[in-house]
Amino acid sequence: MHGFLRKVLYYAMLKPVIFLGFGVWVRGRENFPADGPAIFCVNHNSHLDLMVLLAICGPVHRKVRPVAAADYFYANPFLRFISNHYLRIIPIDRTRNPLQAFLDGCSRELDAGNVVLIFPEGTRGEPEQIQELKGGTACLAQGYPDIPVVPVFLYGTGRTLPRGAWLPVPFRIDAFVGKPIEWKGNREGFMAEIMEFFEKSGQQVTRPIATLK
Repeated sequence: MHGFLRKVLYYAMLKPVIFLGFGVWVRGRENFPADGPAIFCVNHNSHLDLMVLLAICGPVHRKVRPVAAADYFYANPFLRFISNHYLRIIPIDRTRNPLQAFLDGCSRELDAGNVVLIFPEGTRGEPEQIQELKGGTACLAQGYPDIPVVPVFLYGTGRTLPRGAWLPVPFRIDAFVGKPIEWKGNREGFMAEIMEFFEKSGQQVTRPIATLK
């Protein structure tokens, strides 16, 4: 039942709202894998980021499992229900060894052939600003060196639905999908490649983007 409703919501509501309501310009769509397992590494400015990613990634959207904070997405029974059955999050308890919880949850989904969606900044930043990236993504990639890590840069979601806002404003959204980043045995170098992709993608939009160090 939940699977049928997810399908109806995806094709009847999510895709039309994202593409017709806001307008999304996607570059590099061919870099999305056709199937899992895989890791999507996405910058984070808005709760809308997940919705946009699901709308643009094609059939593999069925396997996407986003990493999310349990204290936020399990804040009440209704949100817990939506998070489990429709968003299908990987809940992370940020109060008890969050890195291990992150690795355990992501490993479980990758082993099941799913796609793990990671926001390496760890939390939503200010509109159209890149924060410092946390190293959990590199730790996961080290354990799964043969699984593709696809970087995705979104621009415009932070203005469309900024942190603290409830009603979206219809700004255009730019999406850049990069080629998979290969694990080469160095965590710092791996994260630097992701940041470089984010920064270079930001330079391609007509509006300025800042990097928070």
